[in-house]
Amino acid sequence: MAFAKWPALLALACAPALALDLHGLKPDEIAVWAAPVEGGEPLASHRADEPVNPASTMKLLTGWAALNRLGPDYRWKTALLSAAPVEGGALKGDLYWLGGGDPRFDNGDLLSLLYSLRLRGIRQLDGQLLLDKRVFGNIGGAEDFDGDAGRAFVVGPDTHLTNLKVAWLTFFNDGQGARVALDPPLAGVELSASLKPGPGEARA
Repeated sequence: MAFAKWPALLALACAPALALDLHGLKPDEIAVWAAPVEGGEPLASHRADEPVNPASTMKLLTGWAALNRLGPDYRWKTALLSAAPVEGGALKGDLYWLGGGDPRFDNGDLLSLLYSLRLRGIRQLDGQLLLDKRVFGNIGGAEDFDGDAGRAFVVGPDTHLTNLKVAWLTFFNDGQGARVALDPPLAGVELSASLKPGPGEARA
């Protein structure tokens, strides 16, 4: 994986790539293009046309594009929608979860959505829960980075990202002994753990 470091970027503005101290990086492991913000000829260019993983510097471009296109007051929207009637506390039809791609949507937000159903008198779903993913229907993937397949930073965007796709292991030592719980529970995932309390460890 090739990427740019800021010290190397600054140095490239004044010296050829081969004469630089790239902090252990080889010249063919880095790509740099630097130009004045006001416009004009590039100050430095080294392998500028090579396709490389931009690493965290891409966050600057992503943030700039989002602020310009969406505006600083933009908020992601996540909603539950249905045209089905409610009878005897049951929703007589399908429930649509409209995902907005909120990167900070967590378990607390999910509980708030479920609570909103309770406030409407819904205690049971007699249809299906359908995930509406249209908001990211035209988003491209990371197919060009074959060498990084399976890495976390090339995972495609998810309209229904919840809790950063993180599952927590919580350890207990109580009346049931030393044990571990997975939060949230995942279908098809079983925990196999052998835990023993340490000397003098109190139960909690």
